[in-house]
Amino acid sequence: MVASIITSSLGWLGTVLAMLLFSAPYKRLSNALKQKQVIHKQEEQLSNKSDNTFIRGRSSEIDIENLSVFPYLSMNVNCLIWVTYAIIVNDTTLTITNGYGFVISCYFCWMYYKLTDKKEDFISKCSVALLIYMLALGFVLFIAPTHQVTNYLGTIAATGSVIMFGSPLINLKQVIEKKNAESIDLLVAIANTSCAFTWLLYGYLLSISAIYIPNFLGFCLGIVQLFLKFIFRKSQLRVFSLSPVARVDQQQQVKTQEDLV
Repeated sequence: MVASIITSSLGWLGTVLAMLLFSAPYKRLSNALKQKQVIHKQEEQLSNKSDNTFIRGRSSEIDIENLSVFPYLSMNVNCLIWVTYAIIVNDTTLTITNGYGFVISCYFCWMYYKLTDKKEDFISKCSVALLIYMLALGFVLFIAPTHQVTNYLGTIAATGSVIMFGSPLINLKQVIEKKNAESIDLLVAIANTSCAFTWLLYGYLLSISAIYIPNFLGFCLGIVQLFLKFIFRKSQLRVFSLSPVARVDQQQQVKTQEDLV
């Protein structure tokens, strides 16, 4: 009885944490969009000046260089696969949770599209993500044995979860070389770790390896992200000593002073 209550509670807690995880990237993307809007206004104000090369073009370099579309696309495909799995096994909780993740990841991809200047490259990556989903779906529906469809799809979904958990480490080499973990979103890292740990316990109590194995790996990847944020925190504090908009204003003032001299 007690074990059943604990398991049920962990399931609901995991659902809430999963939704928080899916929502975690919003703040960073929203700030980046606001920053770009401010820079565009500054560009318009300098449009009548002969030398405005310092500001022009900066909108694509300030925050977007530390953002990768891979985490949002991996979330999108992962949630779509889990929704497909949930519909097949008739699991309402999984359908609602991952349905929410799919919708909000589509919104994040749209925000990234507005941010990036490499729109054709972004569309190409979206096409690849869609192709991956179609290939996975085609395999389980037309190639895998009928009685093993849910097992194969569950395995693919679990693999997608591990990729999603590890996606913030896409710039791991750059983080280590520059000793700067700015590209790793702290809120996402915390959400990754806590969500994976909750589902790890849930899967372990139910003895379902398809749940606890990928979430154990996801928990380990979350720990790595938090560790990198911790050891490179001094470098990041220097980077964020000014807000993005304040940094642009300061750089513009310095450039103006140099022009006067």
